[in-house]
Amino acid sequence: MIFITVGTANKGFDRLIQKCDELALKYGLSFFAQIGSSQFTPKNIPYKRWLNKEEITKYYQDASAFIIHGGFGTLSEILRIGKPIVVVPRTFENGEAVNDQSDLSSKLAALGFVINVTDMEMLEPAINAINTTSLKSYNLNSNIPEILKESILNLLK
Repeated sequence: MIFITVGTANKGFDRLIQKCDELALKYGLSFFAQIGSSQFTPKNIPYKRWLNKEEITKYYQDASAFIIHGGFGTLSEILRIGKPIVVVPRTFENGEAVNDQSDLSSKLAALGFVINVTDMEMLEPAINAINTTSLKSYNLNSNIPEILKESILNLLK
């Protein structure tokens, strides 16, 4: 199953959901979609508008791959999982974003961590390449939690 998520933005991501719905019908692909504020409701994909933490964790575990928007929060969560990721960034020109997500997804694709889809016509070949494209594993080694802990302890002194 390929898990599709558009995140929690108050703007829909209809072009992504609609294209995935078309591909599900065309190829009989197994998807599940979190569609958020999207107006388009899929006919060929099981979906839910919003998922709680337990539900999303289960879909993360069960998915063989992901098709996601290019938001930092979702990207950082899914990169840690180590499964193939196709990123379709939300854009200003399509009325989907308050901040353009193209730079982050382009950079991650250039580094070999994700497949970046900048045009909906690229989505079908990207899905077909999920199992044959060798993506790098992303290991996040960060000392930010330790820095925050030390800062909080210093504030409490």
